Amino acid sequence: MSDPIDPSDFDNEPEDIPSEPIPEIFHSFQHEGPFEECIECHGKLKGTTYVVHKSQAKGEVIFEFAMCMKCLVQMHEDFSKLSKERIEGFVEMNRKHFESTEECNFCSTRREECGEFSVAGVFYGDRMIRYQQPSLICSKCSEKVQNLISPQTRKRIDEFIGNCFDGPPGFENPIPTDHIVFI
Repeated sequence: MSDPIDPSDFDNEPEDIPSEPIPEIFHSFQHEGPFEECIECHGKLKGTTYVVHKSQAKGEVIFEFAMCMKCLVQMHEDFSKLSKERIEGFVEMNRKHFESTEECNFCSTRREECGEFSVAGVFYGDRMIRYQQPSLICSKCSEKVQNLISPQTRKRIDEFIGNCFDGPPGFENPIPTDHIVFI
């Protein structure tokens, strides 16, 4: 199992790690540019490390968010030990390559053949950090990960969705919970 992460590790710009300008696939569809605010704490992302997660189906953005690493670490701590071990095992056993948004990092299905997929990346300010990121996971592999998580972890993800995303009146879950994978 991985060592615990210290959230203060993400307060300073990463040194000696390759980076590049944020690719357009990680821009906010809603705001038509880079994300500026953490979805959880609403803190500004400038000057901090954060992740972006976007899910698409048939060329349309289903949902998107950016989350500062402090909030991501806190959410990860809320996940059950069992879920973390299972997800880590899945990644270790199935990850075929890193740093690609052109094909699923687990089954190598090309993005244009996926239909539904999610991309994630790690960023600092206006730069994408190229350290085992970015990544793409197709809906089939995402479903495999979803089947690994415990009820405790599912509850935490559902709370996150309920607190952070608005849906049409009368719908309990504004987005399908099987589209969010925190790897």
